[in-house]
Order: sequence, then C-alpha cells, then structure tokens
Amino acid sequence: VDPLNEISDLAAEFDLWFHIDGAYGAPAILDERKRWLFAGLNRADSVSLDAHKWLYVPVDAGCLLFRNHAAARAAFASGEADYIKVLEQPDTDEAFAFWDYGIELSRRFRALKIWLTFRYYGLTRIAAAISEDNSLAEYLGRCVDEADDFELLAPVELSICCFRYVPRGSKASLASASVVERARIDGELDQLNTRLMLAVQRGGQAYLSNATLRGGFALRACITNFRTTQADIDKTLEIIREAARRETG
Repeated sequence: VDPLNEISDLAAEFDLWFHIDGAYGAPAILDERKRWLFAGLNRADSVSLDAHKWLYVPVDAGCLLFRNHAAARAAFASGEADYIKVLEQPDTDEAFAFWDYGIELSRRFRALKIWLTFRYYGLTRIAAAISEDNSLAEYLGRCVDEADDFELLAPVELSICCFRYVPRGSKASLASASVVERARIDGELDQLNTRLMLAVQRGGQAYLSNATLRGGFALRACITNFRTTQADIDKTLEIIREAARRETG
C-alpha cells in the first residue's frame, strides 16, 4: 500500500488531484489489523473501488467515489444534447442524472447487488471475511517462507502473496552465486515459474496470476473468496510441486 498521507501532502503542495486506485485493496480498511495501512485515504479527491474484487459481489460492479460531486459532473456531463438534459427539479429524485457523473449514458442497475450483499450479510460479516482472506495470505506466506523449495518475494500486506518455486539445487546455488551466475539462475527460474503458472491454470484446480518484482517473474496468489480455506492453500502448493516434478523430471 502506498504512503497515502505523504502522497496527499505532495498533491496539496503542487495543487494536484489526489486519486487513489483502491479497486482491489480499499475494502481491506474493514480489517482492523490492516486499517493503519490506509491512513490518508480520507484525504483523497477520488477513490476507485471494484466491489466485484473484494466485496464478494458478482462481476461487474465498479465504483468511482468523489469528495466533491460537482467535480465529477464537470468532468462527465455533456451539457449539449437536449434529450438528456435534466431540468431543475430540486425537490425530486429525477433532478439527479447518473449519466452526468460517468461515461455511460445507459447502464445496468449495478448498485442493487452491492446493496443486497451488505443488506443480507451486514458489514460485520463482510469485514470478518476480508480479515480471514488476509490471514490466509499470511498463512501462505509462512508456508512459502518455511519451505525449502519456495521463495517469498515480497512481504504479505493484504491478501496477495507473491512467491516463486525454486528447486532445492537452485536454492543452494543461489546462496553462493556470483552476480553473473545469479542472473543466469534467476532467468531460468523465471522461465520455469512461467511454465508452472500456465500448468496450474490449465489444471483447473487453482488459479495463479503473475507479477514482476525487481525485474523477476513472481507467482501471484490473490485470495478474495470467502470459501477459501487453509486446506486450499496447502493443496495449491502441492499442485505447484506436482507441476514442477513434471517439468523438471
């Protein structure tokens, strides 16, 4: 998570719009253990948030929140075509036109499924599910860190864990490798982990994506399903190991 307060200070100093891309991570503010990471979120001019990513809502459900709704209208309202112009009716809901606050003129009632999810489950249960997702990612990070054939590539802050498979022989070689030799081994590991990710995806039992960290290839596990368990985490690591055995013989 970026240092939001520091970025907000810079934005204020240079009179810049402060937008936060919270599409994936913003709901984690509901986890009390992680709330400190979001200090400064309240200073944003706008925040993007995808409810279908981590509020357990079906695709698609994206939100763009503005501190000042007039800024949104100034950016998106056409103000030209008479047939979409809403006449001033301050005492009725019809005076508010959603098409003046985004790029879509016609759109589905996406807000309904968000409202229903919160109405049915309640904020407390949703927050607990998010906290559990974070805990599972931390569990995965510990499993990776304690294994002799995996390597954790970044600290686990939220529900994403980035790591790579490292055959035992390669792990030993890396420990004593020169800069040139390390670059060669890292390149081979990038290729191996790319093949492993594709094999896992094709297998259909788990899904991993990828990330680039310090120029290297990382397996990326993102846990945002309230049905995920520790057993699923253990199974995923075994699936990767099995794919590695097939790849390396």
